[in-house]
Amino acid sequence: MPPHRRDGFLLAAACFLIGITFGVFADSSGLGLGQASVLSVFTFTGASQFALVSVAAGGGTSVAAVGGALLIGARNALYGPSIAPLLRGGRVPRAVAAHFVIDETTAMATAQDDPDQAREAFWVTGLWLFVFWNVGTILGLVAGSAMDDPGVL
Repeated sequence: MPPHRRDGFLLAAACFLIGITFGVFADSSGLGLGQASVLSVFTFTGASQFALVSVAAGGGTSVAAVGGALLIGARNALYGPSIAPLLRGGRVPRAVAAHFVIDETTAMATAQDDPDQAREAFWVTGLWLFVFWNVGTILGLVAGSAMDDPGVL
């Protein structure tokens, strides 16, 4: 197995634990399975998700919660120029790829010397992260709802 595939998988596996943590946090903050899952699928940037839930759970306004999450997530737009040359296809494949332009995929892609390996590292890492993060979120919600007080952890 090429190193970039192995490393992408291992990075995603590590993020799985953070996804579980997010799920427990979301549950203890009052989000249901549907809400947290939609947030994880469509936001797919952990720092923004934690920020949004923190502000909302702390009694902040929707504008503050969403605004803070957008500001934190805006950094991912700065990665676009580094990743754009690696992407192929028309508007639809590029729009899908834009959803995966995050810290980890950018780091994995830009660490490769070969453009084909960089492209593959981007997609492999992104897809594994997406799966692990979302499964982790669900498992965390289930675990959180089974605990009387997750704060004791």
